[in-house]
Amino acid sequence: MRVLVTGGCGFIGHHFVKFALNHPSKQYEFIENIDNLSYSAINDPLGDEFFQMDICEQKTILNHLRTRRIDTVVHFAAHTHVDRSIQDAHPFLQNNVYGTHDLLDVCKQHIDETGHKLRFVYISTDEVYGSLNPMEKPSLETDAIKPTNPYSASKAAAEHFVQAWTKTYSLPAIITRSCNNYGSGQHCEKLIPKIINNALNWKPIPIYGNGLASREWLHVQDHCEAIHALLTSDIEFSGQIYNITSSESFTNIEVANLICEHMDQLVPHKNGSYKQLIEFVDDRPGHDMRYAINSNKLKAQTGWTAKKSFQDSIDELIQSERERAEALPHKALPQARRIEHKSFPDQRGSVSPRIFSSYDKQAGAHLVQENLTHSFQGVIRGLHFQRNKPQAKLIEVLDGEILDVVLDIRPHSQSFGKCEYFNLKQGQSIIVPAGYAHGYLTISSESYVMYKLSEFWDPLDQYTILYNDKDLGINWTKYMMPNEFILSQNDIEGLTWSEFLKTI
Repeated sequence: MRVLVTGGCGFIGHHFVKFALNHPSKQYEFIENIDNLSYSAINDPLGDEFFQMDICEQKTILNHLRTRRIDTVVHFAAHTHVDRSIQDAHPFLQNNVYGTHDLLDVCKQHIDETGHKLRFVYISTDEVYGSLNPMEKPSLETDAIKPTNPYSASKAAAEHFVQAWTKTYSLPAIITRSCNNYGSGQHCEKLIPKIINNALNWKPIPIYGNGLASREWLHVQDHCEAIHALLTSDIEFSGQIYNITSSESFTNIEVANLICEHMDQLVPHKNGSYKQLIEFVDDRPGHDMRYAINSNKLKAQTGWTAKKSFQDSIDELIQSERERAEALPHKALPQARRIEHKSFPDQRGSVSPRIFSSYDKQAGAHLVQENLTHSFQGVIRGLHFQRNKPQAKLIEVLDGEILDVVLDIRPHSQSFGKCEYFNLKQGQSIIVPAGYAHGYLTISSESYVMYKLSEFWDPLDQYTILYNDKDLGINWTKYMMPNEFILSQNDIEGLTWSEFLKTI
């Protein structure tokens, strides 16, 4: 097989790429991994080839399908965090629905123009079925879907597009619906890593509502085995749906208690049991109380069955998070810094050459867009960041003087949550790596500032951290009083630091 994997730096996608590359059958001849390296990405791209790109880049992907002779697409790429979808559904619509549409369209075009065979696997979720009551039987693939939150609605919509392309254009495709996954390398916002990391740091362990919401749990390795079983079987790719589950069901409070009990044995704390950290918090809006699915169809057609037990895997999960916690603070992450531009003066004035490739190297990314801002004295812009496509920035003052402030919002950086100040005048510049929030105050009567960006500015992906948040304590008043500040309404209504922390 020659496989294109989308989202191969996400949690499940990363494990699947690693699984395929190391599979003893050698059935995976070539693996291409594409990922836009969002905040949730694993910073260890694997694959015979890796490309940082968006799944909406149709021309590039079409070229890759042809030149790499791809015969199978496994589509993991998606925004997956339910809480984020409740706060802002648009990125989920853009990525999960429009992105899937664009990818399907490219696959259809490739088949139409080349006549080559191409199979499409869409990785969906059990959440599309909606909530079950305690007495209902686990959902079958033939049951109606009833998504109840923006995330599951976006996945259900994408499923409909997959089936429409299969029915209308005869695109060979299948859909998988998996229960909750666990394993090493999962993003810290997910339930199990959050419980373990909060416990390791002796912080409260938040559990929604009464903790009785129940989920089925599947080891990510078993999920990879299930996908492999489907790819290597003789099933028909005609819009078929397959549930994937271990049928191991636990309530959220049971998961928290089990992990705390294991941690009490593995890493006992001087303050006593980790269970005392568990606290019940306000429930998620529209929280589904139970998901359960039946995977007999998959077992019957492929012989697959889950091999790993959740309770037997807890020690492995704890050890994995401990190792990650020890390793991450020592990662050498690029820092915001001044850069100097060479200048060659003579009797006429001076010339200062700017080499674009040098900028790219210093920014650690290819710079693709310039934005020019004109601001009056007292204007504060920021603190701005893009969540889904973080931007590295080259900031240069063309005229005037500014107080530039950068805030490190990379959770695993040694300087996370710390601000740096740069007083910049005409001709002076700083490099701001991706993963910072950035803002500035115009000190002079006016300023002109040029931004060079590594990702295109997207107004729908723009977020703001409050400039005067008390926890950050940014000193804007060195040059003027607060009543002289001028801000946009969006910047006035930015996230507090504590609100931002809840989203990572």
